[in-house]
Amino acid sequence: MTLRHLITAAILILGPGVTHATTLLYNAADEFIAGPTAQSATNQWQYFQGNETRSVMTLLGDWDTNGNEVFSTDPQWDQNGGPNPNFNYPFVQKTSPGPASGNFGATISGDALIIHPGWQGDGVDTVVAVGWYNNTGYTVSLDFSAIFTLEEGQNSNGIEYFVQRGLAGDGRFLSLTNSILAGGTQDAWAIASATGIELLAGEMLYVGIDNNGSYEWDHTRLDLDISATFDDSPSAVPMPAPLALLGLGLVALRRFRKG
Repeated sequence: MTLRHLITAAILILGPGVTHATTLLYNAADEFIAGPTAQSATNQWQYFQGNETRSVMTLLGDWDTNGNEVFSTDPQWDQNGGPNPNFNYPFVQKTSPGPASGNFGATISGDALIIHPGWQGDGVDTVVAVGWYNNTGYTVSLDFSAIFTLEEGQNSNGIEYFVQRGLAGDGRFLSLTNSILAGGTQDAWAIASATGIELLAGEMLYVGIDNNGSYEWDHTRLDLDISATFDDSPSAVPMPAPLALLGLGLVALRRFRKG
């Protein structure tokens, strides 16, 4: 048997390498996790308040069925902060399907997440964030698309928005974007990942906003889509002894012919 035949036999027995890529799609509004059951640190979607440096994020702990002063008919996750206890900042709210008109000229079309940062004078952290937790059990290549829309034209100073992997100070922290959306007439800003982002099992992607010096008129619509791609091929099977010997034979034959 020639060297070429031995190589061909090894390929026929072992078979070519096979991978199987799976892509899962997620939408933050469609998959909103409502209360009153308390949030879990293992949920796919989680809702946070955070400090200014975004090194600490805490799950919003209050499920408020009265909403807020702009959209008062839909419940929300909040932290009971603000100059008025009824304002309940910061918060993450899912509005009802279909067009909706809120107070102070705010309007929403279709299902939406409304997020609002905290008040800088209430003694609590002001950042609000939506988190996507990688509970797939795999390392994923993650892509995201996010649109931030200010829902109230009265906003004059805008908001600060960000997307990041992990928390600031973590070894694998990665800031993907951090910028200002100027105030004005229902301004919007769309961002998307340019390349896949590695997210290990158990890691979190945070998408959120902070007030830009003032919390007033900061009701922000967040449209967020995520795709996660991972290889779920079966684990490699150890090479059987005869094939291992065959491999040794190939090496020995090659060396013999060189000699």
